[in-house]
Amino acid sequence: MKHKILILGGTGFIGSELVNALRLNRDVQLMLLIRTRTNYFDLEDFDTITGDLGSFDLSQILRFKPRVIIHLARMRGRGRLGRGLASKRGESANWRIIRWLKRKLPETRVIYVSGSLVYGDSASPVYESSVLNPTGFAREYLRAEIPWVEAQMRKALDICIVRPGWIVGSGSWFHSNFVKPALRDSAVPIYGSGHNLMNIIDVRDCASLIARAGLSEKIPEIINLVGPTAAITQSTFASLVAERMKMPTMHVHERTTRGWFSDRAAWEALTSSIPICSGHELFYSDFNYKAPTIEESIEHHLSCGGTT
Repeated sequence: MKHKILILGGTGFIGSELVNALRLNRDVQLMLLIRTRTNYFDLEDFDTITGDLGSFDLSQILRFKPRVIIHLARMRGRGRLGRGLASKRGESANWRIIRWLKRKLPETRVIYVSGSLVYGDSASPVYESSVLNPTGFAREYLRAEIPWVEAQMRKALDICIVRPGWIVGSGSWFHSNFVKPALRDSAVPIYGSGHNLMNIIDVRDCASLIARAGLSEKIPEIINLVGPTAAITQSTFASLVAERMKMPTMHVHERTTRGWFSDRAAWEALTSSIPICSGHELFYSDFNYKAPTIEESIEHHLSCGGTT
């Protein structure tokens, strides 16, 4: 019998890698929620639902009856006000899905993909039991996650919340905040002091761990998705990027930033120290990282992005 998985947000940054991680598994059957502006040719092997998280036809899920739903979809907005409005819409959308699942598919497991910014700045290791103290973009976006947190606390559904560390990939902060500025300024930026700690995970490994959660019979309620190495400082990460790009590093101060950093949330995100760890050794047992070192992850994504 096929393991049926519905992916909400299956064509996004993590979602596309997740589909790649699952599509070769003959025991898995996928359904994807996609937007109208999607290349359908790449998805012809899958069942699909077209629409927006807040308004797609939930009854379409019944024809598939997934065993697991992996929720990666987000409503996004620009600036603090835009994020606030988007998170409000996301909150309503998620309550709508929760209420519907409780009525129609109460046995379906939901894996909600969050992020580590919800933990906030910390000088000590951050585990799954740590209190939420959102920083950066999570100050607004946490509102959309709260329905899943509350439903989990009430045991309304079988819910697992996963929280990845800093995800390195071609479409992430890695390119927008380190690679692109480096190509523009001929130096890899270090934001602020650079002393903040970051747990780095490759997007391919992040997707594979999410897939593992989706295929596992029993999983914890909260899982921090961590990379293969201990947390490193932002300045160390920037130095590794600079070494690969054959460039120097340069410190960037908040008062000199522009563009993306006109929004203080971006600065908070990149300068917060969030050394996440996981207390679930069994979940990671025998997991083979595609990028066993940070250097290999940097090399892979710079090569894929055509950066010499």
